[in-house]
Amino acid sequence: MMSFEEAESSVPPSEGSNGHKDICVLVVDCDQTCLQTISRMLRAMTYQVKTVGRAADARAMTLDGENQVDLVLTELHMPGMDRLQLLDEIQRTSKLPVVIMSADADEDAMLRSLNKGAIYYIDKPVEKGNLKNLWQYAFLNRREKQKNRQKNLRAESLWENEPYKYAGSGQITNRKHGYQQLTSDTVETGKDDEEEAETCPDK
Repeated sequence: MMSFEEAESSVPPSEGSNGHKDICVLVVDCDQTCLQTISRMLRAMTYQVKTVGRAADARAMTLDGENQVDLVLTELHMPGMDRLQLLDEIQRTSKLPVVIMSADADEDAMLRSLNKGAIYYIDKPVEKGNLKNLWQYAFLNRREKQKNRQKNLRAESLWENEPYKYAGSGQITNRKHGYQQLTSDTVETGKDDEEEAETCPDK
């Protein structure tokens, strides 16, 4: 897990020290006053903001790709869910960065949130200084997703060009591209075909 200081130092300040207009923060709080106050502070720093007052609505929004949420800022104590249930579900599904906020000055709650995968824990009342660098977590998450997409594309390209070579190393074929899971028989057949092709003269 990356600390707040590590996130600050790993992203150039020129990327947007006052927030990003293309970064959307989903704020989740059952207290409408807190919801409005935090939303106002985030918008003043040029973030896009979506707000919900129920944990179930937050879960639905993180699953809906059209909402394009980059980061979730949620109250720890939300009605309808156990304290860390929303965090667990976001980690399991959308894998968005989650920041927990709470007026509960419970060190155990803070440690359990961070151990469960929260990237940051904010004590209420929330101040502007707590929010100004949230963009860095969203940026790092985007960069990690982009790396994973590029890695997957390279793997798919290797399978398309040399499927038998990589199947022989114990990897699994990509069913999306019409490959089957290769058994030792099919791998051996592939090798025979390659050897026959090598011994056949050009026509």
